[in-house]
Amino acid sequence: MKRTDDDAPFTGAILPHEPLLTEFNPRRGPCCTMENFTVDIFGTPKSQWNISATKIFTSDFVAHHPNCNEYTIAKAFTTHLRSLKHAFKRAGLDDAALKAHQKDNRRKEHKHSVCTGGMVFEDYL
Repeated sequence: MKRTDDDAPFTGAILPHEPLLTEFNPRRGPCCTMENFTVDIFGTPKSQWNISATKIFTSDFVAHHPNCNEYTIAKAFTTHLRSLKHAFKRAGLDDAALKAHQKDNRRKEHKHSVCTGGMVFEDYL
């Protein structure tokens, strides 16, 4: 994705230009190549563009790693797109909103950690 690490800022390098997105038709061919690989960060992982990008990534990955299963790679890439989309949204948040988001995540994680055998701690009260 042309980012050096998880905290690296997003650049236009991975984002397609709007006219390309609106004019894209999968019947005319793939959305991009590995040389100019882009994803639709604003769309869903199952948008036509991202489905095409997933196929391109999967084909290239399997070409370099023949022992890998295509279905598994495609599923992992789709999951990665979801996490990229969340990271992209967070990158645009101001400090106050980011802290509120982190506080909410900590609260959810704490609730999750108190679960035992599928039962939530609050069920016992």
